[in-house]
Amino acid sequence: MIVELKKDYSSDHAFFITPPAVDETKQKYRNNKLIKEYISVLAEVAKRHDCEVSIFIRNFLNKWIRRIFIMG
Repeated sequence: MIVELKKDYSSDHAFFITPPAVDETKQKYRNNKLIKEYISVLAEVAKRHDCEVSIFIRNFLNKWIRRIFIMG
């Protein structure tokens, strides 16, 4: 997928966002271990191709924590 994207976009324009954690009691085929493995592979491949990966939960929590401190 990254190779195909790089045909039309430079590495600094290819940006990947990881999936969030799931409630494993409600998911039949996905679990957090599988998502963690996917994120690990995505990060490794993206790094090899000089692309950025945004960790969804980290960004979400950072935004949420900032909002708490700003709004009180």
